[in-house]
Amino acid sequence: MAVGHPLVTTAQGLRGLAGPVTRALPAYDDAEGFAADILALLRQPGRLAERQQLVGQAYEEMPECPDYAGLLESVPVLSLHDTARRQARWAEIEASTQPVQYFFEPDKAFLLSGGRSDRLVLGHGWHAPEPWGRWTNGRDASLIVELENPIDGLLAVELQFVRSPVGGAVALDIDGAMLPVIEPVDGLKRWDLPPALTRGRTKFQLGLHATTEFCPASIGPSTDTRTLGVRVQSVTLRRVKVPAG
Repeated sequence: MAVGHPLVTTAQGLRGLAGPVTRALPAYDDAEGFAADILALLRQPGRLAERQQLVGQAYEEMPECPDYAGLLESVPVLSLHDTARRQARWAEIEASTQPVQYFFEPDKAFLLSGGRSDRLVLGHGWHAPEPWGRWTNGRDASLIVELENPIDGLLAVELQFVRSPVGGAVALDIDGAMLPVIEPVDGLKRWDLPPALTRGRTKFQLGLHATTEFCPASIGPSTDTRTLGVRVQSVTLRRVKVPAG
């Protein structure tokens, strides 16, 4: 905080700090949420800048502190050999823990509350996971749907929404082809996918487009300065059963 770096922390890391700090900065006590917040900051420059600004504001409101920046300058710098060794070890760990593929299975929900496969499914436009799911970062976000084998029957996509405090509706597109707008955004919503866009394919992109967005800090007593669109709990690919005859 003293040197103005964006901060990702656990609640333990904020223990004993002044109220403005603990109120302004999110804390993650589970490994998946902690890692997801780091990845979100790295992938979204705007979010990284917002976190850096929050850290600066929180630090300015703290009472007098030791010169942490000066203490950091006295820490010995790693040698090139040590740095290379640590980077190599980190690459080994990352390669052993990261999933290489995620396939959607019909009728199996993909939860947006954080998981190892997030980076394979979530495209642009998402905030960090929360216990119930995720907010879109503004009005637009995307998802990658990949199948192990093509499904030639009719398909539908279901998204589980939690209603936004400012209301609004949402539309879906598949590889840029717009599907209907659904209103209101609350509960389980379904879009039937055009068979011409899914038949024989194993991968396509879904785009979400909300009609409204808002900043919690601008509409109520909140320190959350994010731009929020819609809340999504899960996404599920469904086979559509065609009635006989």
